[in-house]
Amino acid sequence: MLDKAVMTVAMKADRSQMDELVVEEKDALNVFDRAYHDYNKFDYYCEQNIRFASRLKSNALVKTLEEYPLGEGTLISDSKVF
Repeated sequence: MLDKAVMTVAMKADRSQMDELVVEEKDALNVFDRAYHDYNKFDYYCEQNIRFASRLKSNALVKTLEEYPLGEGTLISDSKVF
C-alpha cells in the first residue's frame, strides 16, 4: 500500500488544487479538510466511484444514508451522507 500526503500552501485557494490532488486508483481514499468543499466535484467523484472523506462545514445540509459505529477516539460521528 502506498500512502501519500500532499501539503499545500495557504496562498492558493484550496478548492483550485483539488483536481491535482485527487487519486483515482480503486483502493485510494482521498481525505479533505473543510477548505476543499466543492459539492459539484464531490458529486462527480461519487459518479466516478472515487472514494473520499471530508469534515463537513457546520452549515452543511445533508441527508444521512447510513451511520457507522464509533470506535475509540475523537470522532463525533461516522456517516455516509447525501
